[in-house]
Amino acid sequence: KISSRLAVSVLVASTVAAVSNWSPEGSWWLEVFQVPGWPHELVGGFLAILLVFRTDQAYGRFWEGRTQWSTMAAEIRSLARITVANRQIKSTEYMDEVLAHLSAFPVSLKQHLRGENNPLELEAIYEAFGMFQHDSVRRILRADNAPLIIMMALSTAYNAM
Repeated sequence: KISSRLAVSVLVASTVAAVSNWSPEGSWWLEVFQVPGWPHELVGGFLAILLVFRTDQAYGRFWEGRTQWSTMAAEIRSLARITVANRQIKSTEYMDEVLAHLSAFPVSLKQHLRGENNPLELEAIYEAFGMFQHDSVRRILRADNAPLIIMMALSTAYNAM
């Protein structure tokens, strides 16, 4: 879109710079075509304020994301503690399934938010819990929205407990 405009601007600026550089001292057109300094000062101040505003907004978005991520991590740790503390589980299979899904959720959410799909990361987590051959894990690895499928699998595992 802007390549033609950019090319014209570069061509005009290069021509003016070349003519100005190789013109003899005291040429009449150098005196006629002088640019005052005040427009640059006005635009420079405006651009500085705009840059500060955009930087502040970007930092605000970063901090909000960091806060949300730390809240999610704290909630996952709390769910894991509750799961481990609950010793009246029908079998340890459900506890391992819940812990595996809780461990895999942040990784899958990170991949989903970044637009990535790296099943090797999730496979390593599920292999550590001995759940790699589980049906829900196969669905998670094939899913377009893995965090949603993990939440559904977590809900199913909690209901089975």
